[in-house]
Amino acid sequence: MQNNFHGKTAGVAALLLIGTASLGHAQAPGGMGLVFQDDFTNASSSAQPASVNWTYDTGAGGWGNSELETYTTNSANAHEIYDGTGTDGQALQIMATDSSGTWTSARIKTEGIKSFGPYGYFESRCKFPNAGDGYWPAFWMLGNNITTAGWPVCGEIDIAEEINGQWENHQSLHMPNWNPTLVTSPNSSTTVYHNYGANWQPGYVAFYVDGQATGTFYEGGGGTWEFDNQTMFILLNLAVGGTFPGNPDGSTAGSGYFDVDYVHVFENGAPTIPNGRYEIVASTTGNCLQSVGGSGSNGAAITLEPFGNNTYQMWQITNLNNGYYSITSSNGGDSLDCTSCSGADGDPLDLWSYWGGSCQQWAINPVGGGVWSIATAGTDANGNHDVLDGEGCSGASNTLMDLWPWGGGGCQQRWVFIPR
Repeated sequence: MQNNFHGKTAGVAALLLIGTASLGHAQAPGGMGLVFQDDFTNASSSAQPASVNWTYDTGAGGWGNSELETYTTNSANAHEIYDGTGTDGQALQIMATDSSGTWTSARIKTEGIKSFGPYGYFESRCKFPNAGDGYWPAFWMLGNNITTAGWPVCGEIDIAEEINGQWENHQSLHMPNWNPTLVTSPNSSTTVYHNYGANWQPGYVAFYVDGQATGTFYEGGGGTWEFDNQTMFILLNLAVGGTFPGNPDGSTAGSGYFDVDYVHVFENGAPTIPNGRYEIVASTTGNCLQSVGGSGSNGAAITLEPFGNNTYQMWQITNLNNGYYSITSSNGGDSLDCTSCSGADGDPLDLWSYWGGSCQQWAINPVGGGVWSIATAGTDANGNHDVLDGEGCSGASNTLMDLWPWGGGGCQQRWVFIPR
């Protein structure tokens, strides 16, 4: 997908028809832990992707492939939507539109914000434009050294690229003198979400659609292997026309939509919290989470207090196998929740009977040194997944807990889990 586009027919190719049931969530190989997820849950036709994860490429000029689109930062070209066919009813939508012969679209990336690897499993659940020829949606990766080494020395991994009326999916590697490609045809890829994955490991990259292996490319198969000891960033975009896949024609609608349910990344050896009972301790003060007065009732507020070996200071952590955990009190079994279930900045924490909503699902992410952040699966008005923090940035006894945007781990945003 990068500038100075190459011959896609070069290298290995396989044509497969994929007709299996679409998996609901990422199916990472064993031994990997979740290190990044964006489920695009802001759910507004005007809301752009959260800036905490993504930035934009902008401009025209063909992008090295004689493409027609101009990439913008406009919410019309990249926004979040309600979509009942996804896993959580919400999705990112990248829209390309023709206005009197001028095409606009969006290309978002994690470059400069988040990098990945070396190695890991990368998956997106997405569906593609049902709008005729010329549209070219893609979920792909580039080496972080692109600005110094250039392309293709930086290496490129294309996990999903759909062309030819969106019935032909390409999964490819690009490096000096070798561009191996797998071609598959997932059923109903414009109306049904499918999972597109790549397992990047030392000496090989294996590709998947809906958890089924589509093929593997190995070091030594050709060209100069550029993928070991490298870090990469992720891109999502919707191009129009160019050398590959060809320009729009009489079949092409004036607008096309690339919908992305989620992007998840797993890495080898990433730490995870095993299921079990824990004291959850603020790393700055040593005070622990508990319910006010030891109550186990619905609506009980959550505060910080010194640990006294009480059941209301112990929490059952359960992996929900979707990238999130439930956190329930050992005193009555109610779930850690946010008061209005909004995920908004400053929303207080309390207990509530577990019903599985986004305000009762938590991402527990390592931030280094055996310390973790705890982020809600729900989002604030800006699309951010706020984290547990002490009200007013305090970690003192009797401090109420609320949600606040991640600030690099300051205040009371860093937590230690002590088995109890």
